[in-house]
Amino acid sequence: MALEAAGLALGAIALVGPTISAFKTCSAIFMRRRKQIRELRRYADVISTEEHIFVNECILIISSFPGLDNDVAKAMVDDGDHPVWSDVDFQKHWLKYCQPYEAPILASKTTLETMGRKLDAVCARMDGDPDIAKASRLVAMYKWKAMWQLNGKEEMEELVKSIQSENARLTRLREQHHLLSALPRPRFKKLAIGTTSGDHLLRASKINEISKALYDDMANTVRCPCHVVYLQLQDIFDIAREVGNPTASGSTCAIKPTSHTLGSAKFRMIISRIGEQVEVPELDMGTCDCTSILVTSEFRSLEEVRETKVKQSGKAQAGVNKNSKKLRFMLPSRTVDGKENDLELGDSDPSSPMSFIEDCIRTIATPNTAKVAAASTQVTFAQASGFDIEKIGLQHTPAKSPQPGVGSESTTINDICRLMAEMDTAGPVTSNICLGYINNPGRLPACSQGYRHSVYRDIPAEPLRAARTSLATLLSPTPGRISIYDGDRYRMAHLLALSLFCLGGRPNTWFVDGWGSKDVLFFLRDGIQQGNNNPLETLRPFVMPCFSMDGDGQTMPASSSRKNTLARDPQLFSLAVVLVELAFGSPLDKITIPGRPACGSLEKDDELYSHAKSIFDTGLLVRQAGLKFSEVVERCFYGDFGVKPGETGFGNERMREKFYSTVIVLLKQRLEIFQ
Repeated sequence: MALEAAGLALGAIALVGPTISAFKTCSAIFMRRRKQIRELRRYADVISTEEHIFVNECILIISSFPGLDNDVAKAMVDDGDHPVWSDVDFQKHWLKYCQPYEAPILASKTTLETMGRKLDAVCARMDGDPDIAKASRLVAMYKWKAMWQLNGKEEMEELVKSIQSENARLTRLREQHHLLSALPRPRFKKLAIGTTSGDHLLRASKINEISKALYDDMANTVRCPCHVVYLQLQDIFDIAREVGNPTASGSTCAIKPTSHTLGSAKFRMIISRIGEQVEVPELDMGTCDCTSILVTSEFRSLEEVRETKVKQSGKAQAGVNKNSKKLRFMLPSRTVDGKENDLELGDSDPSSPMSFIEDCIRTIATPNTAKVAAASTQVTFAQASGFDIEKIGLQHTPAKSPQPGVGSESTTINDICRLMAEMDTAGPVTSNICLGYINNPGRLPACSQGYRHSVYRDIPAEPLRAARTSLATLLSPTPGRISIYDGDRYRMAHLLALSLFCLGGRPNTWFVDGWGSKDVLFFLRDGIQQGNNNPLETLRPFVMPCFSMDGDGQTMPASSSRKNTLARDPQLFSLAVVLVELAFGSPLDKITIPGRPACGSLEKDDELYSHAKSIFDTGLLVRQAGLKFSEVVERCFYGDFGVKPGETGFGNERMREKFYSTVIVLLKQRLEIFQ
């Protein structure tokens, strides 16, 4: 037969004929014995139904090939010698698109063959039993039934379920293939990378490295089910000098990253207690108790750590000026426009040197009689002028000496529960203080260098009762909540892309796979008041990373999110979906496509994928946000940046360069229109 001759070339499609024959064989055996065991008639009906499903699926698969229709496909399934089986174009198309069908078809064939052998063995034992042959018809029927119950029923049930499962898999694969064929991925032009700042790319690479080290150490510290950690998303490095207005107030192009600034970064976090429950609560609900901390990550060698301990012990070192002491993390008081430096990072001019100098490490001299203390960055809830809710801002202030029993730079932190308990019992404080550094016992003690993550206490130090909400809720059409203007949407789009660029070097860590607008969180001290007209600009976004719980090794889920199976890159796909939502100011399932009925909840991967792709194909996004924005979002949606499929992650240097010049620069340019 031509079908069998093409077996090596066609793979799974060569199994169609033998699989259909196996269906018919099993069905015939069941029907032949249905009089002895009435239950076998039910099996015969099930197998016959599954055979029709299998044949129809094969016809649908073949008819999807170019130049073939249902009639030709049916003739091919019925006739193994049909000339189309030997057609070279048909075989090439099958090898290119239909290899995934081989697994379920082969599994069905194997299961049916096993079922046939089991049935033949049971029937042989029944026919060979002399007692059954001599017994009356009624007695023989009871003996057959007893033998079937003991020797075949349970196993046959599992085999029938397996056949149904494999047919369901085949149907699912065929539907996905049809979806992708009906909505083919566009071919993008080759990326023309413009001039990019090497300093910014180097800084991004370092931040990527720092974030991985911080995640590893935090994963060892957050081991309990009673606390949840949220990371604030912030513009960690300023790209305004690259694509912004060079004449902006306070702009100083002479400031360049140094080896110190490249090796350090600051991360603001909120810790929330969720009680004794093991399950992580829904992200968008009610109020919660929050405590703010600031983590300063710095690349330090073993020798630097020893020097710090010597300084803290009060021992002088040879060659060191006795009239001065070196301080880390401390900035001299700056005066901008005649005012002391009390600016907030969230509202500062992005082109101002003060926003960039926040990551710097300076060394200053102080008199020997002065009281030396590490500097830190204060996190305050400053009242937003003219609004009823309060925003979170970062404010740089010198720290005072640690209180007794509170901690210091030499104190190790290896348990988030113990840290929170010590903060609760330390009493009121008037300034942010260093509580210690995050300790990872898994790190080799002989390691001569690495990142040291110092934890600082923020002001106000007491737990804050705050309402937690999400970007998805804010985008929902609920009147009287938060006003989202065009500038707010582009600001959020730029911040999310930049944060993923800097923190997404390792997937499913800071940004979980399948993250979406419901995973971008906001904490509001006074909640969201009905009737308030508060702009999104006054809020600070957070994400909840995915850590592993200690002991049993179970993963603590950050949310109910899961990655889309049709996405080439889950992280880029999630970013694209959120960018579409921000462009329309509405959740994806609320965006209607002209001429089509309203979509449902988009819970299935193919439904979400198809709806989002229809927004691109119908030109809705182009009309809403412009051609350039739409092209950038589509590249993220399809994961197409001119790199190999396995290199689309942000751990790849070439991918980071293309993403920076293509996505971040464009979003920054769009944002500056509204500034």
